[in-house]
Amino acid sequence: MNEPELYAEPVAAYKLARLCLVDGVVKLSPLNHRGGKVATYENPDTATCAEGHQHRAPVLSCSCGFYAVGGREDLWRLGWHTLETATLEVSLYGKIVEHKHGWRGENQQVNHVEISGRCWWCGEKARFLGARRRRQRYLTPSCENCAKHGRIGIEEAAESIGCSIVLNGDLDEKISTRVERLALLVQTIPAVAIAAVSIVGSLISGIGEIAGVGGLVAGGWLIPGRALAERILEKAGAGTREKHRVIGRRGGAALFTAIGSWAVSGIVGVIHAPNHAVMLALYPPPLANLLRFGGTYLLGM
Repeated sequence: MNEPELYAEPVAAYKLARLCLVDGVVKLSPLNHRGGKVATYENPDTATCAEGHQHRAPVLSCSCGFYAVGGREDLWRLGWHTLETATLEVSLYGKIVEHKHGWRGENQQVNHVEISGRCWWCGEKARFLGARRRRQRYLTPSCENCAKHGRIGIEEAAESIGCSIVLNGDLDEKISTRVERLALLVQTIPAVAIAAVSIVGSLISGIGEIAGVGGLVAGGWLIPGRALAERILEKAGAGTREKHRVIGRRGGAALFTAIGSWAVSGIVGVIHAPNHAVMLALYPPPLANLLRFGGTYLLGM
């Protein structure tokens, strides 16, 4: 790491961001947020210290500043690249901290935004930015049918941000509906089957612990089920972005099935063995794991 420098010329760099709609205006939002808050920045903008320190960002002893890397091949260092993630070509200027693979800058000008040309939901060619659900936080590439809420045209969004937005035409081949359904089934059917067998076994034997353990196993299937779905998609030739789209689109159903199987089996276990099954059915770590991995499902990795 070198000392901060004042560059006479702006530094051309790349970074990742998301697009979000705030009060009808499209904003750029960083991938990583401090304290769970959704942050946005203007174009151009000047960095402030996210830690609350009263110094001119960036400084060596802090993590503040606009992050960027020198080439597209290093974008992975800044976060996951999914269908809702945009690649930004930026210019950093003012005070700059130089790192081995990139920079932290005081001032940032976004010159160009590139985002996938594939609809996040159905995989068809995208024509808008929008959200399928009313409370969806970020705008994603969408076709005319899938953009139900907050739909905004590409040119209008570009005018709002203050730079050009291009839909990437270099698309992965769309996975067939059959493969997409198979990816859903391997995430849901085993969990339902495990829960059903454990419930039946518990009712026949009167041993509530069977249902309790079965609920934990059924809920835990969310993790190997996702891994199996990814293997199926990879074998079918799905590219990274197409894989993210399918997993993200089907993730809600998989998460609902995992939690539902765990909950129903847990209830049966508690009824038949209230003194022992509560620990098995409602033990906090499995629930925490479900919610954590469920969050990655709904974000599409």
